[in-house]
Amino acid sequence: MDSNGVRAIAGLQQSAAIPRNRAITPGTSHQPVLPTETQAVLQLMSHFKSYRSVDQIAHLSRSISTLKQSLETQITQDFHTFFPTPLPAQIPTLHESCLVIDVLGEESRDRLVTWYCNLQLKEYRQVFRGNEEAGGLDNISRRYAWLRRILGVYDEDHATIFPMHWKVNEVLGKAFCDTTRFGLIF
Repeated sequence: MDSNGVRAIAGLQQSAAIPRNRAITPGTSHQPVLPTETQAVLQLMSHFKSYRSVDQIAHLSRSISTLKQSLETQITQDFHTFFPTPLPAQIPTLHESCLVIDVLGEESRDRLVTWYCNLQLKEYRQVFRGNEEAGGLDNISRRYAWLRRILGVYDEDHATIFPMHWKVNEVLGKAFCDTTRFGLIF
């Protein structure tokens, strides 16, 4: 490898060390660490994919993958800690965490949104089980009222947490419909 390649690897290692050397604790802001630094590291690493046979790049790639998993785990723990009713002071931290998740990729985002929807629909699933009295088709008006309440909670309390382009309200509505359909069929 030429000297430019060696310097690029050294720069990538130094860039990857920036987020790794900062402690992230539950309830703290992720904004100083991310998303810009991690986004830069991930973009830079994508340019080196074809060089993964080089030991240094392979090691660095594994380190970056571990960093991504660690950040997602820490952010998920924050959401588990703060929900179902985050305090107003926690909302900016959760929003910043979503920006980090956005950088980590679509799979990370989908896991967080799915967890959120499942949390919001947990009680609904219990009340409207198919084999229970409330689970019948004759309770459609109660189901609709439940949907309005869930979407109201999202609009009033949680919409500022999630980036608009995630369309969490739409995903939540679809999850509600899927849950209702499944409950009525089975």
